[in-house]
Amino acid sequence: MNQELSDQVDKRALAEQVLRENLESLRRFSYAVANDIKSPVRNVGILSDWIQKALDAGDFEKASDTVVQVKAMVGRMVGLIDGIVSYARLGETPEEA
Repeated sequence: MNQELSDQVDKRALAEQVLRENLESLRRFSYAVANDIKSPVRNVGILSDWIQKALDAGDFEKASDTVVQVKAMVGRMVGLIDGIVSYARLGETPEEA
């Protein structure tokens, strides 16, 4: 009985350690993802300001060129998000997907 209880305590301690390690890994991953996404979002904001200034100045060609850059940044964000989703699904079974 005591050995069985001791084994259960050991298993629980191991499970808690694995959980702590997984949580730390998730924290690091979340931080990296947030930083990766923040950059293109910030750039879209900057480019939007440029578009507004170009439109205010009547420079429609410059505004149009900047819209192309915004679309590229949005494509980058979509690519990052798709990568995150793919990474998150690595351990899934076909039934879970």
